[in-house]
Amino acid sequence: MSYLEQIRPPKGLKVLVAAGAPGIGAVIALAFAEMGAQVMICDVDEAALARCSEDQPSIHPVKTDVSDSAAVERMFEQVRSTLGGLDVLVNNAGIAGPTGAIEDLALEDIERTLDINLMSPFANYSPSRAAAASK
Repeated sequence: MSYLEQIRPPKGLKVLVAAGAPGIGAVIALAFAEMGAQVMICDVDEAALARCSEDQPSIHPVKTDVSDSAAVERMFEQVRSTLGGLDVLVNNAGIAGPTGAIEDLALEDIERTLDINLMSPFANYSPSRAAAASK
């Protein structure tokens, strides 16, 4: 068996790609879809969500801000109703955040960066939520 055959995911996986509309997230989502997975993507960029759905109509888009716990809860409800559960979560969400002298940075900008890049994987994609999405 070739290395490619060994790493190829099985068909029918239920996949959620966070920040799955632009860039590498879109490529990951498209690759899973091409391999026969059921794919849902979330993102805050509605235009990018629409483009990704146009490129691959089988991908299910959902607008979600991963720093908003209530929005993530609604997204997981959609995962359950649309995909019937979850096998794979690709936590691709992240932002660059503000740069500059510390005295010039707004605390809100720093908090948003930390919420998305650091807190959302722990708070929003906890094992209990992932397990609930798989039911």
